[in-house]
Amino acid sequence: LGTRAAGDYQSHGGAENALKMMKGHVRAVKYGLEDRLGEPLDATHPLITWIVAYAGAMYRRFAVGPDGLTPFTRMTSRPSSSPTAEFGEKVMWHPLTPQGKLPGLVPRARPGYYLMPVDGSNESLFLTPEGAVRARTFTRLAPDERWDKEIFACTASYLQPNALQPGES
Repeated sequence: LGTRAAGDYQSHGGAENALKMMKGHVRAVKYGLEDRLGEPLDATHPLITWIVAYAGAMYRRFAVGPDGLTPFTRMTSRPSSSPTAEFGEKVMWHPLTPQGKLPGLVPRARPGYYLMPVDGSNESLFLTPEGAVRARTFTRLAPDERWDKEIFACTASYLQPNALQPGES
């Protein structure tokens, strides 16, 4: 009577459509980063894993459904209020805990690249040469200072958030 066999891709229409939509979001973020930096991003670069996570996080926070709510609002009963930035944008992030008492004129913010908001908290992830770090506060730079090809030198991935040492794989 028209039933489909288990494993038939046509029997999973909703999942197939969601996958197609997320692939589109991932492509859009990747192409946006490449456009901003003026250089292509290899499909095997560790940043791709972060782009997939970023696309999902942004969808949960900002995609408005037919009921007028975002997935984040449906899960938490409140809208998202965490600040965000574009994927890979250079920002100045502020460490969660200060390293002792700092003299008044020492800069407290550190440079890094915005990765994504952390679900379940008001923190965000930032990419540094040492790996991914969490912070609550960050400052966006002037538009002409936001994009830097040095992000390609970072080797941390979503699956390996600490940067690899030379010779590690």
